Amino acid sequence: TMDPRPDSAEIDSIFEKFSVNGIMGPSHFRKFLIGVQNEVDISESQAAQLMEKSFPVSRDKTEFNKKDFLEYLFNTELNQAINSRVRRMVLIYGYAVNYLQK
Repeated sequence: TMDPRPDSAEIDSIFEKFSVNGIMGPSHFRKFLIGVQNEVDISESQAAQLMEKSFPVSRDKTEFNKKDFLEYLFNTELNQAINSRVRRMVLIYGYAVNYLQK
C-alpha cells in the first residue's frame, strides 16, 4: 500500500520547483496555485494580493520564503485547497511545526 502522505522531501521539492534562490515571488506563486492546487483563472496580481493577505498588516510583503509558504499552506482562510485536502495536510503538520520552530 502506498503512503499518501507527503514527506518533507516532497514539500521541499515543491517549494524548490516554484521558487528561485529560496524565494517565491508572485509569478512563481501563481504557477504553484495553477499547477499544484488546480486554481484556474488567477492572475499574477491576484496571486500577489493573496500573498499580501498572508502577512500581518505590519508586513507589506509579496515574497514567500519557505516558512511563509508553509504558513500559507496551513491558512484555512486563504488557502482554499486545504479545505479539500485537510486529511493530507494534517499528516504533514509535524513536519511544518518542526520546520517553523527552527
